[in-house]
Amino acid sequence: MTIRADAFVQEVAPVTTGDLVTKVPRLARIYSPEISTAGAQFITELNAAARGVPEGGARQRLENLGVPPEVIAEIERSRKVPPTMNWSAPRDGIVLERNVVDGMKMTAGTSLFRLADIATIWVLADVPERELAAVRIGAPATVRLRGRSEMA
Repeated sequence: MTIRADAFVQEVAPVTTGDLVTKVPRLARIYSPEISTAGAQFITELNAAARGVPEGGARQRLENLGVPPEVIAEIERSRKVPPTMNWSAPRDGIVLERNVVDGMKMTAGTSLFRLADIATIWVLADVPERELAAVRIGAPATVRLRGRSEMA
């Protein structure tokens, strides 16, 4: 999860490495002067479009900055730029890295979190030669991880 504009982190959700996150709750609340300026430009263009002036590229600029579609829709509806924005996970997954703390200044291109998509998991396995005949596509398998105790 990378930010595309300089921003200040107002608040970070209480998640850490190994936590499961979903798309819905926010991971961070940020303030970005660049995103706020693009939002104000978008409102100016919307008001001008209501008077018949063709729209410019402010919506596209917000999209290019990675502003979520629901935030852009809310700006369009309310004609107000929120002072801070909630940044959510792009998909469900597990937090591999957390690179952000409250009050931190982030520069464009900085990774806030690194998430692993767990929809598909690949397993590299060593199979004894005598059991190779049982290996085939679709065959059930049990995976036991070294270093993990089994729980009842």
